Amino acid sequence: MQTIPLAEGGYILLLKNFLNPTQSATCFNTLLAETTWLQKPAPFGHTQPRLTAAQGDPRINYRYSGTTNPASPWTQTLLQLKDRIQSVPGSQTLLQAMDAVRSGGKIIGVAWYGGPLELDIDIFRERSLRYLFPDISTQAHLEHTVRLVATGRVSLKGTITHVLHGLESVDQAFEITANKGKYNAINPAQVMMRQPPAV
Repeated sequence: MQTIPLAEGGYILLLKNFLNPTQSATCFNTLLAETTWLQKPAPFGHTQPRLTAAQGDPRINYRYSGTTNPASPWTQTLLQLKDRIQSVPGSQTLLQAMDAVRSGGKIIGVAWYGGPLELDIDIFRERSLRYLFPDISTQAHLEHTVRLVATGRVSLKGTITHVLHGLESVDQAFEITANKGKYNAINPAQVMMRQPPAV
């Protein structure tokens, strides 16, 4: 597996020959045949110039180009690919995260490892690291959270330490977000598209 660092922070794990040529061709032809492809209407009355398909977990919607695409159930082929992809990084990704995170930091585990995973728990203890799984929120939970913030019952002001203005600030926002410790940022830098009205 090859690790390719990204200039903006993070990295890509490249596994060449993940599928051999025969497996790749079989997989492509199977997916082409078993997928329900749609050509959706686009804004302004014309048709999108591509075929689309969305597969995923229940109640997942994918929005693109003004259309909502409810996810169809995973096909057997996609499930097999998904399981294989999720099990590839194994402990490599987690070990890299453990090296990169500062002492007392959190590692959010979003990957499925596809089997047992051995970890040196003493490293977590020595560096006071926490390994957490993300909350799987429902639409109702997200709507409730937005209402709490919109009504002022929950304030985010103290956790948003860097607010920038205009599209020209996006690069700076990425820089701050990628290097939170250097900039004393708590959460990702926010970019506002227009100035809020004076109060």
